[in-house]
Formats: sequence, C-alpha cells, structure tokens
Amino acid sequence: MSEPDPDFLLRVVPFLLHNSDLALVQAHWRFDECLLTKLQEMSLDYHFIAEQEVGSFVHEFFGFNGSGGIWRVAAMKEVGGWDDRTTAEDMDLAI
Repeated sequence: MSEPDPDFLLRVVPFLLHNSDLALVQAHWRFDECLLTKLQEMSLDYHFIAEQEVGSFVHEFFGFNGSGGIWRVAAMKEVGGWDDRTTAEDMDLAI
C-alpha cells in the first residue's frame, strides 16, 4: 500500500500559509507497485492534467481528489462544510 511521504504536510501546508487566496492544495500520488497500479496512475494522470489543471486555469469546476490534498478550514466553512454521512467527502466539497 502506498502512503504519503513523512514530510508531506511540511511540504504542502506552506502553499496555504503563503497564499491566503488558495482554498486547497491538491497533491498527486505516484504508484510503482505493479501493473494494475501503474494503469490506475495513468487514469489519475488524465484526471490531474486534463481535468484539474485546465479547470483551475479557467476558474471552472474540477473534481477534488481528497486522498491527496488539504483544505483551508475557512474555505470549507465558507462553502458550508460537507455532509459527514457521505462516502465521497472530496466530491461533496468540490461540488
């Protein structure tokens, strides 16, 4: 099973600290374990490059990938939080 590097938060949180206009920071996981995870990575590459980067660039909706990102608490409160009964809190927050 893949897991974040021990210094993940140390590397990601400064983006929020140094730019108060950011609501979230999205990271991109890499998988090198087997053919299946490499195929999953290819699918995620499309999601990150085509959907997220383009959506962000043109200030349009894009799906947030919750397993690899962090949110500013104030931004979550501003959008009304999320339904804690959902199994897809990342998509709930993005919508």
